[in-house]
Amino acid sequence: MRQVVDECFQCKLCYTQCPYTVAEGHEFALDFPRLMLRAKAVRRRSSGIPLRDRMLADPDRLGRIGTATAALANWVNGLRLNRVAMEVVAGIHRDKRLPRFASRSFESWFRRQTDGAELTASGRHPVVLFGTCFANYNRPEVVRRPSGC
Repeated sequence: MRQVVDECFQCKLCYTQCPYTVAEGHEFALDFPRLMLRAKAVRRRSSGIPLRDRMLADPDRLGRIGTATAALANWVNGLRLNRVAMEVVAGIHRDKRLPRFASRSFESWFRRQTDGAELTASGRHPVVLFGTCFANYNRPEVVRRPSGC
């Protein structure tokens, strides 16, 4: 049972395929995704949140650190010894390709370029841009020059 709970990432496909749901009119009225979420919550309450989950729960913190130390972070992430340590400590497989950190985040670049505003024919207008943490810290060039523009 623990393996099933650990490997669930809440895609909810089990709900759409399960014949024991309320939607299917079954008397069990099973909501498997909710059961998995509840099982994780009960385990976290009794045994705490694992280091890996705490680290990966805040991608902005990791991104800020990685971007601030991009050259060092990228070099260290390429070292085999570090990758083995990451596997032991955080459960990140040693052969998993990790994205490289950019030396400057998109957010930092954007602020410097535009002061947070876009100049148009009629004047300055505030701009709201919702980028992903991956684009912000790892691939800011994707957001700087989107295709089709």
